[in-house]
Amino acid sequence: TQIFVEGGGGYTWEEQGNETDSFFNAYIGERINHWITDYTRVYQSFAGFVPVDDVDDFRLIGELGLETYLSQNLSFKVFLQDQFENSPAEGREENDFKVISGISYKF
Repeated sequence: TQIFVEGGGGYTWEEQGNETDSFFNAYIGERINHWITDYTRVYQSFAGFVPVDDVDDFRLIGELGLETYLSQNLSFKVFLQDQFENSPAEGREENDFKVISGISYKF
């Protein structure tokens, strides 16, 4: 089992229709990997992005997934992702839930 915690700063630039916005944000995240076998892991991650000038405009992203390596560079991944945007764009919902699967190749 591996546990990672990270944090830092960033800069965001957004364009929605004719409006643009840019701001500095704080980032905090964590990730947990648990290897079921030598080739298969389950993982969970959580990340938060908070603009430093408007803490009410935050974004949270959580994932829960399963990845299995098919070879040294190739893996199959399926995961659930939930993204919460506290101040979404007009006409958008706050919460976006996805089920994603795919093949990954590492160079």
